[in-house]
Amino acid sequence: MEPVIKIQHVHKVFRDTSPPHLKALDDITLDIHAGEIFMFLGPSGCGKSTLLRIMSGLEKDFTGSVMLGAGVKHSDMSFIFQQFGLLPWLTVAENVATGLVGHGVPRGEQPSTATVRIFSRVSMSSETVMEGGLTVPLNIAIILPTVRLAS
Repeated sequence: MEPVIKIQHVHKVFRDTSPPHLKALDDITLDIHAGEIFMFLGPSGCGKSTLLRIMSGLEKDFTGSVMLGAGVKHSDMSFIFQQFGLLPWLTVAENVATGLVGHGVPRGEQPSTATVRIFSRVSMSSETVMEGGLTVPLNIAIILPTVRLAS
């Protein structure tokens, strides 16, 4: 089976520092197949976010190649930052809806059946009260439309 993302010999050097330049990634090769769940683990500064930015098309200054499988676009990708980006003045449902707006669900249709399906995937409901312990499941709920679980 062909990978949905194929990374070959990716190198990234930050040259905006004075010499010696910062080598963030060195010869990374990786195949990701449909249905796989993966994560990058490592200490701060080891290149995890840099690789995610390259994979998602946000970082253009690198060598090597990132190939996307048929029907996969950079806009299909999401990742959750170490510091969560929730909007505390919005309700739980409105925070989840921010992920839907970026994927073509009109604002007037929210909360919609798509939002309800997303909530069921992370054991929440639109009635859930916003609190600190919800940051991880809520951020997962926001990106679910991009991993095509909401359809």
